[in-house]
Amino acid sequence: MASDLSNKRESVLEIVKFKGPLLPVQIAKDIGTNIMFAGALLSELVSRKLIKISYARIGGSPVYYADGQERRLESLYKY
Repeated sequence: MASDLSNKRESVLEIVKFKGPLLPVQIAKDIGTNIMFAGALLSELVSRKLIKISYARIGGSPVYYADGQERRLESLYKY
């Protein structure tokens, strides 16, 4: 179980680094889980300072991104 959780955590980190900025629902779809679990993994990665969370919200959901993706956040200004 711990190994599976670690694998999912690593998958989420890689997805955010590759595709970010992303919504929790997009992560949930990519790793094949529900939005609550994806949100928990994202929160854990934020608390470990491996990814960041923006102040922009789309439909009430926060947007997660990795270092170096700040310029991509410009497309979210309308939100």
